[in-house]
Amino acid sequence: MELVETVRGETREVSRVRHALAAALSDWGVGDDDSDVAVLLTSEIVTNAIRYGGPPMELHAELHGVDLRVSMDDGGHDPVVPTENVRWDARGGRGLHLVEALSNRWGVLNGGRGKQVWFELKLAG
Repeated sequence: MELVETVRGETREVSRVRHALAAALSDWGVGDDDSDVAVLLTSEIVTNAIRYGGPPMELHAELHGVDLRVSMDDGGHDPVVPTENVRWDARGGRGLHLVEALSNRWGVLNGGRGKQVWFELKLAG
């Protein structure tokens, strides 16, 4: 099962993509707890792509059995690294820390057209 969403460079796209993924996960029979984590982490990688990447942007979500892989492609080439020493009162900087903490695996692929940030979750099944 697969979901592909083209993402425009507007912050309201985060909400639209969250809803699209949540609907797809529901259709695929993914439970609420797993869905909530996947939607949260997707919000983080989509937000980062909009803020720091550039067009073209596209989200892919694939479910194979209990393995979910979500990836966000964008046209940016800047390095992707978690923010060091995030202040407790900072408005941002925790997104990749959440991805790292809550996913089974995550990473970044760099290519000629830009980069891809991805994460994988092992679902409860």
